[in-house]
Amino acid sequence: MAQGRFDDTFWTGQFPKWAGAAAMLGGALAALAAFLHNLQPVGCVGMDCPTGALRSSTGIVPVAGSAACLLILVGVAGMTLLARRSGQRRKLATTG
Repeated sequence: MAQGRFDDTFWTGQFPKWAGAAAMLGGALAALAAFLHNLQPVGCVGMDCPTGALRSSTGIVPVAGSAACLLILVGVAGMTLLARRSGQRRKLATTG
């Protein structure tokens, strides 16, 4: 390999494999965050709404939601690389 040349074996071989796993983990984390947020009490009913506290999230929900978004974005990037590498329907792959 010539010096100064970019080694793209990670982007063509390893990254799409790990991106799929990252997307699945991100989906599971998003489901977990939604489930944990749903466990919180609803908040106010009827006349108590102006004075009652609304549903708040626990400390893990924003962290799990943010991590889920990042992992899903990595998964989308990996799927885009796979679609572009396939060579078919280039515009549709780039749009995806």
